[in-house]
Amino acid sequence: MQLAIKTETFVADVAELIQEANRAQNADDLKRAEQLYFQVLDEDPLNPDANHNLGILYLSVNLSKQALPLLRTALEAHPEFEHFWVSYFHGLCYNRQFSEGQAILAAGKENGLSSDTVARLEEILFNALRRCKVFTRSLERSGRCIASSHDTIRSKP
Repeated sequence: MQLAIKTETFVADVAELIQEANRAQNADDLKRAEQLYFQVLDEDPLNPDANHNLGILYLSVNLSKQALPLLRTALEAHPEFEHFWVSYFHGLCYNRQFSEGQAILAAGKENGLSSDTVARLEEILFNALRRCKVFTRSLERSGRCIASSHDTIRSKP
């Protein structure tokens, strides 16, 4: 009986921490929100809400490389939550990981994502590819070129 009470208290504490972190994030107190999400993840490293919300926080401040593993963890924990697919997909496209994005899109279709969500992911991918193409053309016109697939940019000799 003691164990059941402790587990219920733990769940309540985690839920309260996540709510407090959400409030901090909504109030733009991002440092506090990050600290609270880390408290949750210290107790429960696979917590999908803390992973997802911290990933979103990182995306919002252009720390997308740090966001991706968090968003993936959330998606793997609850693939039935379509917003987890969308968030992870956004992060991949933001990082120009288009082939991984296409693989996730295919996996989403296989996992039964709704047609609306699939259409949304396809639109995100299309727009990201278009922006990348416009950026590349702009670089070419300005006398620069993309040196490698790692997005290293250098001037032409």
